[in-house]
Amino acid sequence: MDRPYRIIFALTFKLEGGISTTMPVGRNGQAAPVRANDAKNGMPHWPKKRTVDLRVGDQLFFRGCWRKILAIRAAGDAWLSESEARQCKDAGYLYRPRKPQ
Repeated sequence: MDRPYRIIFALTFKLEGGISTTMPVGRNGQAAPVRANDAKNGMPHWPKKRTVDLRVGDQLFFRGCWRKILAIRAAGDAWLSESEARQCKDAGYLYRPRKPQ
């Protein structure tokens, strides 16, 4: 069975200062706050607009300040078929990666 779609439920970031955090990701590619006080946690530093677009070396807002990202990995993800992707509601960031050329 072909599973061309990937859904990412959470990303784990290793940040400067020995800090690591795992953040859930919403359908729009932004970090989904768990508590009201965490509303800005996971916000990317301009010019990036979405948490899923961040790369090592970019900055992430966490606990009141900007921190440099040292490593990123998908903490929760899955591969879905087209029918499974259609049934998926709004949890996680869903996309279809480009095929290698």
